[in-house]
Amino acid sequence: MYIMYDLMELKEQFVQGKKINQELCEDGIFKSDWIIAVIDGATAKSPICYDGKSSGRAALEKIKESIAINVNWYYSHFYAL
Repeated sequence: MYIMYDLMELKEQFVQGKKINQELCEDGIFKSDWIIAVIDGATAKSPICYDGKSSGRAALEKIKESIAINVNWYYSHFYAL
């Protein structure tokens, strides 16, 4: 048995990319029950795309995915003790 505490409250969030299409924005915010991460991406300098996304956007999504997997795994095991 473990008790989850939601100690953080995200009151506001706003992300505005340079381009009109915000799907191309390389910046992001990640929030879980245990962590909030602000990810300040880098504009892609290469025309190479990964699954139709710029390298900066693909990196943002992989970083968010990695945080979700690792943080959630760590805290779920920590609180299960």
